[in-house]
Amino acid sequence: MVKYRLEVYAAVEPIKREEPAPSGANASSASAAGKDGFLSHVSMFNPRFKFKTHLDIIKIAAMYLVLVNHTMEKNFWLYAAVQEQPWHWLLLAHSILVKVAVPLFFMCSGTLLLGREETYDRLLLHRVLRYAGILLGASFVSYLYYTGRYQPITFVGFLDALYRNTVSLHFWYLYSYICMLLMLPFLRKIAQGMREADFYWLVLMHLTANMIPFLDYVLYQGTAYHTTHLSLFVNANYVAFPLMGYYIENRMDTRKISAEGLSVLLLGSLLAIYITVTMMEWRVRTDGGWNYNNLEAYLGTLISIPSITIFYGLKLLTAKWKIKRRTALIINIAGSCTFGVYLFEGFWREKAGFVYDFFLPWIGTFFAVMVQMAVALLMGLAATFLVKLIPEFFRAALALMGWDRNLGSAGKSS
Repeated sequence: MVKYRLEVYAAVEPIKREEPAPSGANASSASAAGKDGFLSHVSMFNPRFKFKTHLDIIKIAAMYLVLVNHTMEKNFWLYAAVQEQPWHWLLLAHSILVKVAVPLFFMCSGTLLLGREETYDRLLLHRVLRYAGILLGASFVSYLYYTGRYQPITFVGFLDALYRNTVSLHFWYLYSYICMLLMLPFLRKIAQGMREADFYWLVLMHLTANMIPFLDYVLYQGTAYHTTHLSLFVNANYVAFPLMGYYIENRMDTRKISAEGLSVLLLGSLLAIYITVTMMEWRVRTDGGWNYNNLEAYLGTLISIPSITIFYGLKLLTAKWKIKRRTALIINIAGSCTFGVYLFEGFWREKAGFVYDFFLPWIGTFFAVMVQMAVALLMGLAATFLVKLIPEFFRAALALMGWDRNLGSAGKSS
């Protein structure tokens, strides 16, 4: 058994796989490519595992939607500015679909993390403290870049902003992700014991919990709310969506993943979007117009249904379509770079502003922003890829000179 490793971020968690060496034609080609070639020692270019292409496609698409989600009135909130226009509902439906980004990231994380077993020491040191360090470092860089423009930089000010998550608001996902890591021992026990009926019950309870705020508004129009004792723990996204992703990927009978099932989910997603649009329109009429409080009031209420549909659909489509290994490798590398885009997504959106200015006169605000976010994504992926190559090339150089084996032997003897 020959061990190979490739770190691929699913949401923000690396996959570490061990696979047997290739055999037959693949073995000969791999051997020929790897005798003296420098790139053969770079794991990013020379992986030896079965691609999970649908997960990488999901991560890339979700990262693009995260960028779009932060475009505010130019795209994401544009529906509020054109409420008298016939395409108002289409723009609102677009914004609802954008909200699948975070659920999809959590579903990918659950797929890869909930089937593992590890000690509490490893969980704390390898996962929790690791991402706490990433949060600390990325927040500090963002604090210097953004806060330094408008006010004095102080250590106490940084700690206060870190504690309250006011450095860069999109980092809320990292806080939530760390919460998921802390709950992994319990989530794993739930996930590994889930049956089909449990999965459907989980989805139903998540939908029920999300509908309660709408019921509050129907009853009290914002003057009162339900008791806090009426609360379901599956309402937390870092609980429900990892469990959903794990079940679909690892526990669902593959014979039940069919085009007919996807058709039912597509109809369910259309119904969920229609209900969400209706709820938001009703609130706006009741509240007297669009304002900051109701711009996103119920966008994510029924988002679990479209999220499951996309995850299920891509799993089905990539299983049916034969994707060439080189194409799968490119998708895999891009998927592994999405976390780097996420950490500094505001920077990439800002640097891609020239694209918006160029396309605005030709295709209008909405589509100019969509193109801008696509370029921002490509810029972020490219920069992250280059940064990841630095340690990869260093390790490859050591391997080519045989120093990695010498260092390994020295480490073992010490």
